[in-house]
Amino acid sequence: DQMDIDQLLRYISINYGSKLSLDILAANMHLSREYLCRYFKKHTGKTIFDYIREVRIAQAKHLLRTSSHTIADVGILCGYPSVSSFQRAFRAEEGMSPGEFRENA
Repeated sequence: DQMDIDQLLRYISINYGSKLSLDILAANMHLSREYLCRYFKKHTGKTIFDYIREVRIAQAKHLLRTSSHTIADVGILCGYPSVSSFQRAFRAEEGMSPGEFRENA
């Protein structure tokens, strides 16, 4: 069981910049979507989407601190389809916009 969750966490950490849907993750793990959600929550204490957002925002924070990529490019590199979805997720996680984070980093 632990090996399966480690495999899933590794897959997410490698592929956070790509589209990560329940269908994709469930197929990769050979599990149903419903079972995958329950399994992930049981083993991590959080939802799969909360975890993906945490991974993406952690990487975004790293890029905002260490690169000269535009905020839009950072969002795209971290798997967000639009600047607005990136900014919304970033603010929800960090309590400030990506631009404010970069200014204060």
